[in-house]
Amino acid sequence: MSVVNMKASWGSVTSWLFEEVVAAGIDSFYERAVQEVAVEVTDGVKILEVGCGQGQLAVRLAQRLPSCSVIGIDQSPEMIRRAVARSPRLPNLELRRADVMSLPFADDQFAMVLAVASIKHWIDRLRGVQEMLRVLVPGGKMGIVDVDRDCSRARATRFVEKWRHIPPSSIPFLAKYFQSVVAHQSISLDELVGVLTRAGVVGLEARRYADLPFVFARAAKPQGSALAPGGDETPGAGEVDGAAR
Repeated sequence: MSVVNMKASWGSVTSWLFEEVVAAGIDSFYERAVQEVAVEVTDGVKILEVGCGQGQLAVRLAQRLPSCSVIGIDQSPEMIRRAVARSPRLPNLELRRADVMSLPFADDQFAMVLAVASIKHWIDRLRGVQEMLRVLVPGGKMGIVDVDRDCSRARATRFVEKWRHIPPSSIPFLAKYFQSVVAHQSISLDELVGVLTRAGVVGLEARRYADLPFVFARAAKPQGSALAPGGDETPGAGEVDGAAR
């Protein structure tokens, strides 16, 4: 990834900036994600995080759920290198390079598949979601969180204020950058609902975070039936804490 192209490869400079400036300031975001996931899984299941970056979420999941097997994958060798280097040795955690466009796993392997701040980097969002569904067990759950394309400047500002090592005078500039560059290349709530619907998920819920410039969706793989693309119509998308079902 470059600072202007979300689909470009992560280099050593952008990886360092993300780890030291952004990720270091949003521990509460990762903790919230872990808490939401922890109540959704049972002991002994397998969890996959797609686009795990430097392992901030995967490590927390493995620590919080020691009876579960957690695998984090990322297509960037630099991100995986950093993830392995910064991660404690946990027997239930595996970090490896792989691409969501062609996941190196057999069908029906995972009880949960997550993509946090990852979908905006994909070259084909529908294909990525279909791959996530393929490796889920029937009835397994997926969760996707990413920057809201329609986020307001106020939400962008609140998020940027959490970053580390940022002079206060630069916050307005960075908030404008985040809204006009990062968010602009991400996904809206309606678009996310549309992609998941076309992929054939069931039990879809989607909403905006009330306090952050992110959208969130949760869905499941159909039980006992082959996946088939959905139609063009999509359910409505909820504002703030509303839901789309």
